[in-house]
Amino acid sequence: MTAPSTGIETCEVGFFPIDELPDLSQGRTLRSDIEAAFAFHNGSVTITSFD
Repeated sequence: MTAPSTGIETCEVGFFPIDELPDLSQGRTLRSDIEAAFAFHNGSVTITSFD
């Protein structure tokens, strides 16, 4: 697997714990969506949600 890197549209790449998320672009990414992904990954939610 290739490590994430910067590119034409990306000036910085980073990973954050759920309790240390940076400010999000609310028009594109909602905190609740990230929390749902973490819940699914951790096994506390076992169904998927489609928009």
